Amino acid sequence: MGVLALPNLPHFSWEIKRRRTLAPKKRKRSLSRPYTTGELNRTVDALLHPLAEVDPAFLVVDGILHGIIEQNPPETVLKFIHHSLPKLLPQLVRKRDREPRGVLRESTPR
Repeated sequence: MGVLALPNLPHFSWEIKRRRTLAPKKRKRSLSRPYTTGELNRTVDALLHPLAEVDPAFLVVDGILHGIIEQNPPETVLKFIHHSLPKLLPQLVRKRDREPRGVLRESTPR
């Protein structure tokens, strides 16, 4: 009987290869784009999320900048609804409740 030979493919490797470090592998950057999409998104978040606690309008700016970076409008809108809108709505409601309410005008017949 012959010996079963497995093809020499990476996913059939019987050896356990150990990585030299525990840090994730870094992708090589292209010369045309010095920062990855993830790095740009983290930078926008680091700059604007602290400001969003002061003024909720920065959450909208944050969403717009993420949209420009990712260049995928439908996905950006869904992410904005999922991540930023829940933070934005309570702040807007609190701000609206603090403002004095205007006097309602009576409707004039036409």
